[in-house]
Amino acid sequence: MRDTNLKQISEKTIKSLYDFYVKSSGITTDTRSVLPGQLFFALKGERFDGNEFARRALENGATLAVVDRSDLPDEFPFFKVPDVLLALQKLASYHRSRFNVPVLAIGGSNGKTTTKELVAAVLSSHYNTFSTPGNLNNHIGVPLSLLKVGSGCEMMVLELGANHPCEIADLCEICRPTHGYITNVGQDHLEGFGSVEGVLHANAELYDFLERNNGHVFLNSYQQELSQFGSKVSSKSSFPENHDDYRIISKSTATGNIIEVEGMGTISSVLPGRHNFENIAAAVAIGQFFHVPFEKIKSSIESYVPKNNRSQIEHIQNATLILDAYNANPSSMKAAIEAAKAYAGSRNWVVVLGDMFEMGAFAKQVHLEVLETLAKSGVNKACLVGEHFFEHQSHFPHFHFFKTTAEVELAVLTKDQAGSVFLIKGSRGMRLEVIGEQLKEALKAT
Repeated sequence: MRDTNLKQISEKTIKSLYDFYVKSSGITTDTRSVLPGQLFFALKGERFDGNEFARRALENGATLAVVDRSDLPDEFPFFKVPDVLLALQKLASYHRSRFNVPVLAIGGSNGKTTTKELVAAVLSSHYNTFSTPGNLNNHIGVPLSLLKVGSGCEMMVLELGANHPCEIADLCEICRPTHGYITNVGQDHLEGFGSVEGVLHANAELYDFLERNNGHVFLNSYQQELSQFGSKVSSKSSFPENHDDYRIISKSTATGNIIEVEGMGTISSVLPGRHNFENIAAAVAIGQFFHVPFEKIKSSIESYVPKNNRSQIEHIQNATLILDAYNANPSSMKAAIEAAKAYAGSRNWVVVLGDMFEMGAFAKQVHLEVLETLAKSGVNKACLVGEHFFEHQSHFPHFHFFKTTAEVELAVLTKDQAGSVFLIKGSRGMRLEVIGEQLKEALKAT
């Protein structure tokens, strides 16, 4: 948790800043993309100080620059505060307070963005719904998201991400959710959380906030540990099967998901895998809770097509490419392997897996676990990319190992693999989408 907190900037200061905000054309933190009439927030990073670019932002069209350096000259339209990030967060929190609408926060180790997009698609079919753009889900992204919410909004769907304890609690103080859902808990950001138990407790900070503030939680009964934590919240509903509030049954998980919503009908989705059944079921249950008509829920989910390198499925010639190169941790890796195997069925299947980041002291162990899972899966060909995977190459001589993405030999992937199912998955920093583009071109040429 930060040493400073939102109370250090007075309400009077924030109200004054808010007057500038409502007259502006929006917020920016990047001088390279300033639009006329925007407010520039001079944030700091490990390698930069936004204060040094404040004058440039004004020259590029910003009407005001929010800064936290007292030595900047007064003749420029600088709005000086003790801490720019705190000012951004408190401004966003103040803007949030102007809306008396349901605010659904979605957290968890895996599937946050997919679930957020599915839920937003369902709710948007019936309400004026704002949802987090992309994955702006951290201490900077959540405030920037909130400050994009415009008048007429009837519902918000916000993604909350964290890589250390207390971050979810801090984000809740900013966005003040009224409803919450945690997708699952896995081995993500172990470097910051220390253990899976640490991940569980960090995500459960959302439950703690909702219980203290009379909020409502949605519980996936397949996630037993989370359900136990969430059961302490007074207002709750659960899914997908048995004696849950919303009974949703999986009918198929091979090349997509077909689900049955008890008493209403079936819904088909192009998203494959058991993990995506849970994501879809959450969207259905939340839609039902908010009284979205079933036909709107059905059409929203059936028309949803993943993008941004998240479970993207493309059919090229007689081959299939599953591109999931935005993020990765051991839990999501194993789920993706299982889904690709089911999707392939009797066809050959090939995987390209990249290193998983932010594993800390667990890096060697978790990369080995993924390799062992892959070895037992029956995969026809496997290429492993990155130094963490590479250090295990002597134990898996039937796999292909490369230290960097640039070293991957495309011929290794495509040789004798016409008609195969290809899975590409890794952490964003591995940039495996480059391999995806190269593979698509190679398959088109066959």
